[in-house]
Amino acid sequence: MWNSPVSVEEKSAENVEFLPFPGLFVTMTTDVRGTADKAMVNPSRQISVTSGPEALETLLQFCRSSPGISGNQDLILTIELVVEEIVLNILNHGYGEREGPIELSLETDAVQTTLIIRDRSPAFDPLQVEQPEIQLMEGKRGLPLVIRMARSTAYEYSEDGWNILTIVLPASGDSHAV
Repeated sequence: MWNSPVSVEEKSAENVEFLPFPGLFVTMTTDVRGTADKAMVNPSRQISVTSGPEALETLLQFCRSSPGISGNQDLILTIELVVEEIVLNILNHGYGEREGPIELSLETDAVQTTLIIRDRSPAFDPLQVEQPEIQLMEGKRGLPLVIRMARSTAYEYSEDGWNILTIVLPASGDSHAV
C-alpha cells in the first residue's frame, strides 16, 4: 500500500500521479469493483510529508481536496478534526524537535472513510490512553474524542519502526461522539 509513486505506464491506468502541493508526490488509485452497471468506485490517496510547521496544513489541504468528500461539509469537518488531533500529537509528543515522516492515506466509499496515519516517532498506542470523561477533563481531549468519533480504530507498531493508526469514519461525517 505504501509504495513510491510510479508512472502510469509502469503499473496501470488506474494509478495516477499528480503534484497538488509543490514538492510533494501524491498517489491516487481508483479501485473499481463490480459489474459495469453496478461499479463501486473507491478512490484512495496517500501523501507523505516531513514533520515541521507546514506539515499539518499540507495534510489538511490534501484531505479537503480528496475525491469522494467534496461537498460533504460534515465529513470534511470530521476528517479535519481527526487529522488535526492525531498529527498535532505526533508533532508535539512524538517527534518534538526532531524531523520525521508522516504519511496519510485516505480512502472513501459510500459507507465509510478510512484514514491511515503512519509515523516513525517512538512507539505509542493512542488506543491504550486512559479515556476519562471528556466533560470532566482539562486538556488532553483530542485522542479520546477521536476514538469516540470513529466507527473503528486500530493501532500497530510495525517491525520496521512505523506507528500505524487506522481510523474508520462513517462516510456521512456523522460520528459516534457524544
